[in-house]
Amino acid sequence: MFGEKTEIKNQSKENNLRILVISQYFYPENFRINDLCYGLLEKGCKVTVFTGKPNYPKGKFFKGYGYLSKGAEVINNISVIRSNLIPRGKGGGLSLFINYISFVIFGIFKLFLLKGKFDKIFVYAPSPITVGFLGILASKIFKAKTLFMGS
Repeated sequence: MFGEKTEIKNQSKENNLRILVISQYFYPENFRINDLCYGLLEKGCKVTVFTGKPNYPKGKFFKGYGYLSKGAEVINNISVIRSNLIPRGKGGGLSLFINYISFVIFGIFKLFLLKGKFDKIFVYAPSPITVGFLGILASKIFKAKTLFMGS
């Protein structure tokens, strides 16, 4: 789990490695996880991203996103599942805490509705590690090995 090396080799189209990436942040938000997901896709992996509704860095939902919109989409051949969360607002301590915890709470319910089989689960947690709870739950639901990554 921690400190293990995982090598992703090129997979044939008939034998794709199915990876679930769990991150509170994903495109259109600008984080390193975007590049990692596109790199996995280039290696032949089938990538699904479980993420929140984009609201970083301004603290409000990006145009076209909100509580009742865009629960799932495909971005550049990556299946993206978006969980609700409470936007971070201006980023004060309490606002950030509510933002992080709301992603976990809404995410728990959304994870149980997620269909599919996954060989690996990657958890991207730049801060704090609260998203790790979703990774642990996903490893139980999907019976897959979970790897944690920070920024």
